[in-house]
Amino acid sequence: MKKTILYLSAIGFMFTACQKEDATEPESPSGSKSGITANVSPVPANFVKKVLVEEFTSQTNGDVPATDRYFDILALNNSGRVYTAALYNGGALSHPETSRLLSTLAPGTASIPCGSIDRTPINGSVFQAPAQLQPFVNGMLNKPTNAGLAMVSSVNGRRANIDVHVGFSATLTSSYSVHAYLIEDVVTTGTIYSQANNFNSTPGNQFYQMGNPIINYLHRNVMRKMITPANGHSINPANLVTGGTEIFSLQVDLMEKSTSNSQFKVLCFITDNLSGEVLNVQMGTLGALKDWN
Repeated sequence: MKKTILYLSAIGFMFTACQKEDATEPESPSGSKSGITANVSPVPANFVKKVLVEEFTSQTNGDVPATDRYFDILALNNSGRVYTAALYNGGALSHPETSRLLSTLAPGTASIPCGSIDRTPINGSVFQAPAQLQPFVNGMLNKPTNAGLAMVSSVNGRRANIDVHVGFSATLTSSYSVHAYLIEDVVTTGTIYSQANNFNSTPGNQFYQMGNPIINYLHRNVMRKMITPANGHSINPANLVTGGTEIFSLQVDLMEKSTSNSQFKVLCFITDNLSGEVLNVQMGTLGALKDWN
């Protein structure tokens, strides 16, 4: 039996099951509260800056096993401050949003695998090599922000209702949108989720003799559905003031989870419509409250 991936097994994410997707697309939000009993706190005077790292990856790219660890380490070393979302552009986990972002995010040209940090240009590109991410993320964590997010959600069978709260601690003058992804924290098991491995014949490599492809590869923090449209939902300019807030009521039809122990999460973030950059990000488990900061 081939060994499972060592650098993730220590974290304890060893799950098995089968996956079947629901082809139903997410519905658009109603623009008002969904009726969820919310316990979100008042808008705070200051917000903690969190960082969104979008990983552009592929099941068919054999370099991915060696680079995935950089994204996992970022999240582990900055728990609650750095949130990662894996966007696939090859294999069963592919999503149309991935190819759209690869072609529309600017400046720079993507070379998968790569990562984007808050969709912010660094050294002339929004796309960074995985090994270069850590120092750039450290710098982004130290940037101030005047925007934040909270959320509360409920699940009824295969339907989830999510209230995303956006808040502001100063008057902002650009235009902004809110976005939301449905994230599955672990996807694994079976040939449909196998991962190409260029290191199967490389003695001394941690992926040596694990197979090519690796059958029981652990895909982490996978973006499974877009809950908002591709360009997000516009935030009312009247709310872009100190203490201002707005609630976006979203719905999504859930697919079956890929493993019995995986979790669905909601990742939401605010972008500047002019620069494209991310002001702040939040992620919480579906069916639970995630407050500001």
